[in-house]
Amino acid sequence: MKVFDAMSWQGEFHDGYSVLKDWSIGFDRVGENKIFLAESSIRATLYATSEYAGGEAMPAVQYCLADLRQYIDDREVRRRHRLKHLEYGIPVVRPKLTWLKAQLSALNAIEEKCRKIQKQHPFGIVYAIRFTPADCDAVQYRKSMGLMSSVPVTPDRLIGKIHVPADLEYISPGDIRKLRLHVAEPLPGIWGCARR
Repeated sequence: MKVFDAMSWQGEFHDGYSVLKDWSIGFDRVGENKIFLAESSIRATLYATSEYAGGEAMPAVQYCLADLRQYIDDREVRRRHRLKHLEYGIPVVRPKLTWLKAQLSALNAIEEKCRKIQKQHPFGIVYAIRFTPADCDAVQYRKSMGLMSSVPVTPDRLIGKIHVPADLEYISPGDIRKLRLHVAEPLPGIWGCARR
């Protein structure tokens, strides 16, 4: 994050810096334990693919590294970065490419760890979970984050599961960000609770 912040840049991959920034400030690790769940089997399948092996932060790290590589290799990316700063009246930051290469090189071990975790992913699993009316106050719909639960998911809550092959190529039924936005309000039917 420090490299992106020093450049005053968020990269070009939507699921890179923006995902890692929230993760790095520890939102999901502050206060009570939280479990994040997809609100549909379609979305849950994405997070069970080999791309997401190790959790949502793993592909975000890889997207960030790819962004930095593109910044070094592609003059057009650097031009878009400069133009965006000019458009919004932000002081233009032009990092030296030798500095950026050194920063990227220092992250080689992290990149290799991400690749290793991906290669070791035999398959994913999507579970179907049933919450009870007693869980209503502990389960919240968090829009792009899906469902957030502060109650543990015990084995008696699991009502089904499917194995997702490691070689599954996930094709979204449209832009996954738009899919997340289709639901503007909590979905009581999903967890069997009614909110008033």
